[in-house]
Amino acid sequence: MLVAAIAATALAVQAPAAPPSCAAALAALMRAHEENYAGYTLEVLPAPARLAAYRQRVGQLTAHSATGDRMACLALLQAYVAFFDDPHLFVADTPDYSPAQAEARRLPAESRTPAEVDASLAAARGGDPIVGRWFEAGRDYAIIPGPGRGRFLAVETTEGDAAHPRGRIVAHFARLGRAYQATLIQADGTPRRHEARLHRGLILHMPPLLWGRRGAAPDRLDAANPGAPAFALLGERAALLSLPSFDPGHRAALDRLLETHAAAIQARDLLIVDLRGNVGGASTMIGALAPYYYAPSEEAPSLSWADAYILSGPLNISVVEGMAAQQAGAEDRAFFADLLARLRAAPGRLVRIAPQPEVQAALARNQQRLFAETIAPPRLFARPGRIAFLVDDQTVSAPEAALLSVRRSPKVTIFGRNTAGATDYQNVVMFTVGAGEWRFSYGLPTITATDRLPRGGYRATGVPVDVPLDLDRADPIAAILRHYRMD
Repeated sequence: MLVAAIAATALAVQAPAAPPSCAAALAALMRAHEENYAGYTLEVLPAPARLAAYRQRVGQLTAHSATGDRMACLALLQAYVAFFDDPHLFVADTPDYSPAQAEARRLPAESRTPAEVDASLAAARGGDPIVGRWFEAGRDYAIIPGPGRGRFLAVETTEGDAAHPRGRIVAHFARLGRAYQATLIQADGTPRRHEARLHRGLILHMPPLLWGRRGAAPDRLDAANPGAPAFALLGERAALLSLPSFDPGHRAALDRLLETHAAAIQARDLLIVDLRGNVGGASTMIGALAPYYYAPSEEAPSLSWADAYILSGPLNISVVEGMAAQQAGAEDRAFFADLLARLRAAPGRLVRIAPQPEVQAALARNQQRLFAETIAPPRLFARPGRIAFLVDDQTVSAPEAALLSVRRSPKVTIFGRNTAGATDYQNVVMFTVGAGEWRFSYGLPTITATDRLPRGGYRATGVPVDVPLDLDRADPIAAILRHYRMD
């Protein structure tokens, strides 16, 4: 129970109201960050050169914070969190417009006919990889070249949807290096800015949105929901499971898929689990595969909740208070009461979540159950004898924590490219900075793996792979099959 309670995510935390300006939003973000982000305390404050660079960045951004342009302000706030190079940190565009402000910022309605869309797609064939047909659950789009180099338009192509007229332009994209600046048009016509990245060439990730490429091979992408698991057999000896997301909302679909194909999986020598571009969620999702990978001889976990810390700051205390209020069991209530008392008594310091040996032992047992899901021997499957996990540098957060568990199994080999490195600081919560049209949302990881970071952490390197693959030049699925001589 304790680990499950601590691992709760997406708790909404409201920062104190601030005067409506970009300067106020930046000041609120910096204050919240310095008081609550353990990476600042552990990696910036003790390092003179890093601290000097931070102060220089703060000075530069503050000098430009008088801007009256919301998009310039968003870029400024994003530049602040980018200093820390932590994939868990982000700023999102979430204004709270008054009716008059919304009317003033409404973008002119534009549309394209089906014939124009078809002609644009045909003319752009072989061009930028973002061009093509895309979908999310219940909606279809076409991304076509727009006016200007490196610019694109997303057109609604959903059939028979009166609420979303076909042909309406719903987003603008601008190429920015390996990413895109996405401006999504809301139902009221106002814009929202997102960063968009292509994963595997099949998924367009605009946190928290996922679009999937329409027409992708069914073994690589579910045709109804781009975040859902997909499965296919690769001949007589191998099978492929694609997991684009660890969103726990997909757990039931994953369980059904594994149950439906259990006999076929167990009849094969190899199961490939594709985690490239997995956008995170709950690391306990990996437990669905435990009957295949779990081995009693596994070593101790690389990261243990018993060694985790929380920085005692106002927002982090509020998060723990929210967790405590959700507890029903006497043991959990006592645990959180003790943790809160220690946090309140140590402002500005890192507080160990579980200092008591008996609580540490309970957390370790629960972690083993949740992350490795020890299953009675009758439910352990000898086949497939090999499991290959395929990852890349866009494999983020929850799947990284899962990899640190599954890699202890002698059946598991990790292929691809080192992951993003987002396990040192975990359990992201959201709060807002600024007010009105200058309101933005800020994602903050509240739990710190150890108090020794960055020493021993993964943020600089990511989770390492066992077999590196050149993911840009060759089909990695084919490369894995060749590795096992199953091609």
